[in-house]
Amino acid sequence: MGPNVSSFPPSAADHPLPDGPQAALLGCLIGLSRATEGNEHKVTPDMDLLVLEALAAGLAETDSIRPEDLITRAKEAKRQLIPLCYDCASPCGRNNDYDFSGFPNQPEEKLLPKVRLLQALQASALRTWSSVKNYESTPSPAYMDLVYMILYAIGRDDWGPAELQPILERSNTL
Repeated sequence: MGPNVSSFPPSAADHPLPDGPQAALLGCLIGLSRATEGNEHKVTPDMDLLVLEALAAGLAETDSIRPEDLITRAKEAKRQLIPLCYDCASPCGRNNDYDFSGFPNQPEEKLLPKVRLLQALQASALRTWSSVKNYESTPSPAYMDLVYMILYAIGRDDWGPAELQPILERSNTL
């Protein structure tokens, strides 16, 4: 069982927020999670492992994978899910990568749950990625569905506490 989100400190200001290449990588993963909606049948185990590796990369001090390399791989995975979107003459933006520049400017009641979700997700991804790398396990489809849901929720600037609370509760199962 994962960390209880209520055990995290009460202020988002107490936590470092993603910036630089790590923010770009997380934004790309959010874009990938958006692309999975309606395309669940196209998601491959390799895509799932890429997401776990990328989420863990920011926490694993021994990994030598550069965020830029993971971004390239994530963008290619997204292209596999939604190839027609890349050739669209009138892109709708639905599958765009998330821009973290405005993330810290959200009201605290939106920011804090998202920071808690991100922390729980990254900690869980690091544990899961370590098991996968050591051939000890593979992530279940239900686990990966929750990973994609959390990434999607973090990227929804219009979601407030009412929309985020059920996802926070589910994140306790990570």
